[in-house]
Amino acid sequence: MIPLICASPTNVLGLLTFIGWISGVPLLASVRAKYVPMAPSTAFCFSLIGVGLIAHLLRAALRWILRFVALAVLAVTSAKLVEIFAGLNFGIDAWFVHNPELFEAAPTGRMAPMTALNVGFIGTGPFALTAKQFEVEDAFGTLFTEEQLHTTVTRYADLPTQEFFDCVIGDVRQFSERKSFDDDVCVVGMEVQHTG
Repeated sequence: MIPLICASPTNVLGLLTFIGWISGVPLLASVRAKYVPMAPSTAFCFSLIGVGLIAHLLRAALRWILRFVALAVLAVTSAKLVEIFAGLNFGIDAWFVHNPELFEAAPTGRMAPMTALNVGFIGTGPFALTAKQFEVEDAFGTLFTEEQLHTTVTRYADLPTQEFFDCVIGDVRQFSERKSFDDDVCVVGMEVQHTG
């Protein structure tokens, strides 16, 4: 419930700003009338991330939606960074606002470089959020559960580090009845030695 409550304001903020740009009501795109408004591409990215997060939180099976919108956000922010640093104009913001004007010293309707970097970093988060952290199946599709992993780790906890890893991975391989895994395996351990 708390993640849903946190994701909703992001979505509302992005959507209000986006509606402000499309409808021509700049007050919706800015905190105050004399402040530089949020760029439409930034609002678009916020809206996408908000919709993706809410879809994922309501139904985890819809994680593909979150990954898809994250890819779209990464594409937009990458294009904006290319625009900024290469001096090009792909017209991304013009899709939403046809007459961007100068608002004091900053051009409205353009994502700032730091914003593009930050929103790009935000766009990478959903991939970590939706990654399958632990998934090994046997020939019948039965998953090796986290409880089984905990039992296996506990069984070998007193062994030296390398032997511990060999035994744990050996048990998981025996369960899956395969010598290799479908994905990368990362196991981190620390051996503590007493001195003195």
